[in-house]
Amino acid sequence: MRTLVTNHKNFVMNTNLTFKFDFQTDSTDCAYSLMNMIMEKLNSLQSACAGLKYIEVNLFTPEDSDPNDKTALFKVISNDDSIAEYSRSKRWEDAFLNAFDKVKEHITKK
Repeated sequence: MRTLVTNHKNFVMNTNLTFKFDFQTDSTDCAYSLMNMIMEKLNSLQSACAGLKYIEVNLFTPEDSDPNDKTALFKVISNDDSIAEYSRSKRWEDAFLNAFDKVKEHITKK
């Protein structure tokens, strides 16, 4: 009986991703549903953007604007790029999705 012994080396890639979520509003009733939607979108972004290091999502209502205006700032830093976009809308979801789409468009154009 022969025994074949093979050596396998496991390569572990050490990657750190920082995610900042800043929700500045008086109402937090939709924060959890927004977080779920944001996380789903970020999963799709990871495959399109190699070397993703930092993601920031700021949701706020600017002091000098209509109280019904929601603003989203979406920032991504990777090994190759630093992209930030913002959007305003009447709904938090739309503001984030518009900013997200602008950033993803920058990434996929490369």
